[in-house]
Amino acid sequence: MSTDAGATYNNISNGGVYSGATTAALTVTGTTAGMNAYLYRCVTSASSCTLNSTAATLTVNTAPAVVTQPVTTTLVCVGQTIVISTTASGTAVTYQWQLSTDGGTTYNNITNGGVYGGATTATLTITGVVATMDTYKYRCVLSGTCTPAATTNASTINISTPVTVSTQPVNTAVCANNTANFSVTATGTVTAYQWQVSTFLVPAFTNIPGATASSYSTAVNYTMNGNRYQCIITSVCTGNITSNPATLTVNQNPVITLVATPTTALYPGLTATISIANISPAAGVTYVWRKNGVIIPGATGTSISVGIDDFGIYTVTVTDVNGCTAVSNNIVINQIDARKLFIYPNPSSGKFQVRLYNTPGVTNTYKINIYDSKGSKVFSQAYPISGAYDRMDVNLVNASSGVYVVMIVDFITGGQVAVGKVMIY
Repeated sequence: MSTDAGATYNNISNGGVYSGATTAALTVTGTTAGMNAYLYRCVTSASSCTLNSTAATLTVNTAPAVVTQPVTTTLVCVGQTIVISTTASGTAVTYQWQLSTDGGTTYNNITNGGVYGGATTATLTITGVVATMDTYKYRCVLSGTCTPAATTNASTINISTPVTVSTQPVNTAVCANNTANFSVTATGTVTAYQWQVSTFLVPAFTNIPGATASSYSTAVNYTMNGNRYQCIITSVCTGNITSNPATLTVNQNPVITLVATPTTALYPGLTATISIANISPAAGVTYVWRKNGVIIPGATGTSISVGIDDFGIYTVTVTDVNGCTAVSNNIVINQIDARKLFIYPNPSSGKFQVRLYNTPGVTNTYKINIYDSKGSKVFSQAYPISGAYDRMDVNLVNASSGVYVVMIVDFITGGQVAVGKVMIY
């Protein structure tokens, strides 16, 4: 056997892949690729004579195998040319490129023609790709003298389309201390967005850090009035496209101040007016009044009147013609401790109310006893009260005309708390 193209020969011994080394027939079992091109000859001997046979060459064929896989091609622009290649080993390898248009579920052989060239070579060329070829998969089937055939991995191409701006940013007007929103809509394969701003102090457009989405929102104050915003849209095929600029208008919020006259501390029979002392701007303003944070139905004017049953915190919300709003200062209406008995209306037709100061939050029970001019008790009723001047209603519509004594006593102790008079007509 010679492993160096016949330069040297060595005797073969039986064993391993060889048998019959000293017979007229040599058997090689389980050939390997490394034995390809080995030379074999037989030396025959008779008496003192030897004779070498002609050398026989062993050719070992191998099945095809993939050496280099094709790679996925990304972000290819419409109209460009793509080259997909593979390398293989094996005996008499042939190539057949295949295409899948359904994500790799099925593949079909490619024939040369149209956009395809080299369909049966190691290199497939696709000339003038179109948008519909996006995500197409390509693989190559390798066949040869020996089986089985080998198939490469799939190569996916991703087609990028030119970018155009379909919706431009629009001018926006917002109230101070609110949020302004800008957006842009682009068609095609976009790889990046970058919003920019131009201000009074820095007229040239500069990038806004972190503003890298198709929309941009920012909290505004009045110093941002007149700012302009635009978006740089980046793509592989079109390069950078700049949107139209949009202008931000910041409207100032109105200013409002409330006052109460003549006082904010009331007792029964005393009223106060809460009104607007200052407002800017004054034209085209609407008002919403609130007591303790709850809207007061029908209160939409520039003032409201409050009385003994209206203790609480009052505000008004104003909205100007630009839709900007402001909330006034708080006006707190509370009670004043008037150490007297309030009976009204007085004179009355027999229906009247009685009020007496009570520490707010402290529950007391008072009894009203009413006596006629002869000293006879004509009315007696207990009233639990917990507010400052809770209302105690009395009904004596059937009583005779005259002056009556109204006496308030503590329901528990029976001690007199207050006394007054009422005239019934």
